[in-house]
Amino acid sequence: MSAVTRFKSRRLSSVFTTLLVTTCLTVPAFASQSSGDTNTDSTTDANSMTVEVEVEKDRDIVDNEDGSKTITSTRTATNTQTGESRTTQATSNVQKNEDGSKSITTTGTTTNTKNDNVTTINASGTVTKTDTGRQFDRTRNVSNSNGSYKEENISGAVTRNGDGTWSRSADVQGTRTNAKGKTTTFNADRSANFKRNDDGSVSYTGSETRINSNGRTTRTDVQGTRTRDGNKIKNNATVTRTQSGGKKKKSD
Repeated sequence: MSAVTRFKSRRLSSVFTTLLVTTCLTVPAFASQSSGDTNTDSTTDANSMTVEVEVEKDRDIVDNEDGSKTITSTRTATNTQTGESRTTQATSNVQKNEDGSKSITTTGTTTNTKNDNVTTINASGTVTKTDTGRQFDRTRNVSNSNGSYKEENISGAVTRNGDGTWSRSADVQGTRTNAKGKTTTFNADRSANFKRNDDGSVSYTGSETRINSNGRTTRTDVQGTRTRDGNKIKNNATVTRTQSGGKKKKSD
């Protein structure tokens, strides 16, 4: 299997979920086409691809007697070129604390039309308003029906600059266990910058640098634009990923 094929089949949804989401928008990176250099040397792969994804979401908010809110949502992300889609159904409970922060717990499942794998997500954390935006801390547990499992501890902030631009940064520590039971740990630094354009669209750039316990470093860069039409959001982006160090998988 070539590096390009591996890259096209690799899910980058977790990157986009944390990197590009300010509320509930997820941009799975279904690859429609790819280009770039691959196998540039014995320890480095560099790949890029274009992404066109349409996200449609419906949600319902219920105010509870104890002051909390229950949010149920259904989100479908579709590759507009291939028709492949992922549907996530989730329920969140939001509780406002005495110090003004909010505690949020979320459970949900994601199904993919490409295969029979079902992803179960459990997350909990707090969000605190600041003078320029908000800070957040949360833990995400993601398990797949194929036996793989991932846990992430995420701390970060959203900063609004008052001129139609804002940024998001996060530090991630986590563990990943594959379907064969092999576990690796990783650390990641994520950042993204957003700008609202005159036509209402949002332009964004973002990056993630992830270092695995096996010494492998993965750098992912994204650049794109998202536009909204009712409850639909269309994303067009270019994703570039470079890997170096660690043990390199053999390719055909």
